[in-house]
Amino acid sequence: MKPKIYILLLAVYAFTLSVAAQETKQIQPVVMVLGSYHMGNPGRDVNNIKADDVLAEKRQKEIADFVALIKKFKPTKIAIEAEPQNTKTSEKYAAYLKGEYALKGDEVDQIAFRLAKELNHPKLFQIDWQGQFDYDKVMAAATANTQTASTEKATAFYKNFTTQMSGLMKTGTVTEILRFMNDEKQVREMHAPYLWTVSVGKDKQYEGADLAADWYERNLKIYANITRITESPNDRILVLIGGGHLKLLQQFISDSGEYDLEKLNKYL
Repeated sequence: MKPKIYILLLAVYAFTLSVAAQETKQIQPVVMVLGSYHMGNPGRDVNNIKADDVLAEKRQKEIADFVALIKKFKPTKIAIEAEPQNTKTSEKYAAYLKGEYALKGDEVDQIAFRLAKELNHPKLFQIDWQGQFDYDKVMAAATANTQTASTEKATAFYKNFTTQMSGLMKTGTVTEILRFMNDEKQVREMHAPYLWTVSVGKDKQYEGADLAADWYERNLKIYANITRITESPNDRILVLIGGGHLKLLQQFISDSGEYDLEKLNKYL
């Protein structure tokens, strides 16, 4: 090959690499929402999944494998389902970094603490917000107004979901369980019951719609907290949160146009 042609080909190759690098360069913050079941069985949801012992040797290996997978996302910040004013979580993480705290069996400890330490993150970011969520009031209004069809439909859905999860707990790995929970179809289905019950109420009473509004408010304020921890276009934020939050948080992140939304299943 003649020297001039060789030099020309090298120049073309270098230019191609440069263009490719520019095309893949991050131009705005990236957020990935990881929906999880509550591994420690805190019982704080309307419908609770009975998780097995994640401290068992088998599950510990599976969690380590899962953390290795999501580590490829290269988060610069890890946000968790804890309110900003809750100092206990930050204290526990600080103790964990010093080797003075043994991980407990919940998803924040098992996933967020592990990953943050491996990535040398000095702290976690607490983004939760708790408001009103009176499901019993909706159930009572549905009974009083002969509107139980929608609440029964929602109850049946969650019962079936719990059965699915219980079966998956027996046969699946942690990665398989979380892949199922974060599947786009599953995310849509998990959100639908919040809208099935909006008709509950009568005249100027909107118990069903009020409950849905409470849920939207909580998630919108969680999203607001995500925006408040965003400091740079180079931020890559991993949000670890209960699976029911996925639909709205992903919608807010995507619809804002201010973030690129990354999906978990890309890494699994």
